[in-house]
Amino acid sequence: VVECGDSTSKCTAVHEGQPLLHAAVQANYGGADVIDTLVHLLGNRGILFTTNAEREIVRDIERRFAFVPNTVEDFKSAPPTYELPDGQIIDITQ
Repeated sequence: VVECGDSTSKCTAVHEGQPLLHAAVQANYGGADVIDTLVHLLGNRGILFTTNAEREIVRDIERRFAFVPNTVEDFKSAPPTYELPDGQIIDITQ
C-alpha cells in the first residue's frame, strides 16, 4: 500500500490482507514536493508560476498526471497535454 500525503509518503507491504509493519518505509517527500518540482521544471521551460493561484494550476496538473493508473489502457488513454487558463497548451511529457 502506498500513501502519498502533502509532506510524506509511506509504503507498507501487505501479505494475505495483513500489513507487514517491519517492511514499512516512510519518505519525507510528498505532494508539496512534487508541486515544487513541477513549478521548477516548468519554470525552466519559461512557464512561470509564482502566485498562490498559479500554484493551484500546478496542483491541478499534479492531480491529473502524477498518479499510478489502474490499467495500462488508463495510462495510454491519458492525453499528455494540459491547457492553461490563458489557452496555452503545454506538453507534460517534455
